[in-house]
Amino acid sequence: MNKSKLKSLHRDVLTLRSQQHVINELMKRNKLKINPHMAFGHEANAIAVKYCFKKNDSLVLTHRNVAYNLAFEKKNLKKFIDEFNLKKNGINNGKNGSMNMINVSKGIKYTSSILGNNFSIALGISIHKKLFTNNKNFTILLSGDGAMEEGSFNETLIVSRKFSTNLIIIIENNDFAMASTIRQRRKNIKIKKIAQAYDINYL
Repeated sequence: MNKSKLKSLHRDVLTLRSQQHVINELMKRNKLKINPHMAFGHEANAIAVKYCFKKNDSLVLTHRNVAYNLAFEKKNLKKFIDEFNLKKNGINNGKNGSMNMINVSKGIKYTSSILGNNFSIALGISIHKKLFTNNKNFTILLSGDGAMEEGSFNETLIVSRKFSTNLIIIIENNDFAMASTIRQRRKNIKIKKIAQAYDINYL
């Protein structure tokens, strides 16, 4: 990667962090009707996906989607603030709140506020591309460590492998559920070994 592109990537990460701080300050001052789930520390993931994203790729997100949505619309912070205030000028016309924001024109096809619900949706999109449109583009699915505990996670891996879909699953692990750490609620899950069991590439 050349210096210019690397500089641009770093600038975008810092911009995204700054935008989140603006939203967070508005929340603290009770200036938003709907408070989004912030994603401090996940900026590099979101920017990396944006830089790798190609036309006709698809992105499927979770309730903690703010970093990715901002990354794909980095010059439109006001549209998100308007969305959180249920205004018609919002990114989804003030109708989706924070946990279900989408941006179909930029490739963000679906966002779910239901734990693990987006696995089957992303799988369906990737199967459709593979079997019905001969589209070799990628479907990128965001998940957290909590949703990974759902049965649909394993089912998605099995079916995706069966049809050799171009599905990429990103697991963001911040060690917290609603009020407990991973250690408090379960033993560690070795994702690499799960991937090996299903003969799936793992990074």
